[in-house]
Amino acid sequence: MMAAVILLGCLTAAMVRAADMDPLDTGRYVSAGPANGIGSPAALCAPITSPLGTLTLLTAAEIALCNNPQTRAAWINTRIAAAQLGISRASYLPSVSLSATRQWNRSGSAGIAGSGASAAETNIALSLQYLLFDFGGRSAQVESDREALIAADLSQDAEIQSVLFSTIQDYYDLLATTESVNAARATLHSGQVAYAAAVAQHQAGTVTLSDVLQAQTALSQARFTLTQILGAMRTARGTLANIMGLPADTPFAVTTPAPAPANPDMQATLKELVARAARTRPDLAAARAEVQSAKAGITVVKSSGLPTLSAFTTPQYVDSNVFGGEHQTVFGLSLSVPLFSGFSTTYQIHKARAELDSAKAARDQLANQVSLQVFDAYTAYLTDRQALAASSDLVASAKSSAQLALGRYQAGVGNILDVLSANAALAAARSEDIQTRYDLHITQASLAEAVGNLNLGDFGQSRGNQ
Repeated sequence: MMAAVILLGCLTAAMVRAADMDPLDTGRYVSAGPANGIGSPAALCAPITSPLGTLTLLTAAEIALCNNPQTRAAWINTRIAAAQLGISRASYLPSVSLSATRQWNRSGSAGIAGSGASAAETNIALSLQYLLFDFGGRSAQVESDREALIAADLSQDAEIQSVLFSTIQDYYDLLATTESVNAARATLHSGQVAYAAAVAQHQAGTVTLSDVLQAQTALSQARFTLTQILGAMRTARGTLANIMGLPADTPFAVTTPAPAPANPDMQATLKELVARAARTRPDLAAARAEVQSAKAGITVVKSSGLPTLSAFTTPQYVDSNVFGGEHQTVFGLSLSVPLFSGFSTTYQIHKARAELDSAKAARDQLANQVSLQVFDAYTAYLTDRQALAASSDLVASAKSSAQLALGRYQAGVGNILDVLSANAALAAARSEDIQTRYDLHITQASLAEAVGNLNLGDFGQSRGNQ
């Protein structure tokens, strides 16, 4: 009995160590980390240094992909799917179990003290069972889980692209608000100049107090606008910190990135982009894999209501202090035929077929959404590209108009309304120009994401914190 206890202890320790193994090698289908998968290097996720300093767009994207809970959750889901594939593959291997019992029996005659006999018996048995045939249930389960793993891996790629796009958007939003602060300060300076000119003209007796009050009102409005934009800049910094998986109050700065390399997607026609998205969008490919998994699931359910044939053998050793030791071996075949399960299998098949229809509907719905997303992103990109030239011209003309209006007013031949109106037009033109320039970067990234071609390679080589 002691030997059996020792053997059981050794087997338990071995099973504990086996929990960290991957004997069926399903881990090879899982990426090395949450950020790996779309052009990111294998050793991407380095520890985050503090303080962050000035971040490039690439560095911010790397931090987000490594540190954002969304990418980590998607990676974990892939690991779960890989483990499930291992479970289904394990059904092709035999199951082995060891049992050991020690029992004592005592018998005696009633009313006669000291009479009776005792017997001790040890039974050690090794049981092996192997499923020989199940009408394709195991193979269908492996196929279903393999497709589910493919879907999880593709969903991880889609999640990475989503986080990457959000990082790009938030990064450029922060740059836009930062530049808007500078523009608002320039507008404030223009208001101060206009106010000073109104005061000077009023003191010279060439204008009424009304000009001073109007200029003062415009100056106060400029101060108020600057305060609002400063708040928006702080909000944008917190939003970018959040997408990077950092506390919203994390201090850092950003720098304007170098122009991105030419993206071939920008030169393609809308029809070509829609067709490319149908081939390359990871979430759409994941939806197709889900359909294949659901198809295999029907076979799995059907096989559960069919016979199974298994082989078994049980060698055992019985040691008794009465009969001595004895070796026994039992082996044979086991046929299991489900006869009636209260129509459970029938409705499980109905459910599996409905799940397949649901997966197909989800795939088709996503395909329609992808087409619309490409159309919207392509249209927005073309609009921003055309608006960029117009916004630059608008700033130049508004600046000339503001300078002319101020010069005329200072010369005593203009009025304050012309100055204030020109300053307001210049502020609006600057705002439009800033928003259009950074929107163009965002719509480029949006189009790449819609096509399924957004990756870190779009930003060149990693340069780390600067």
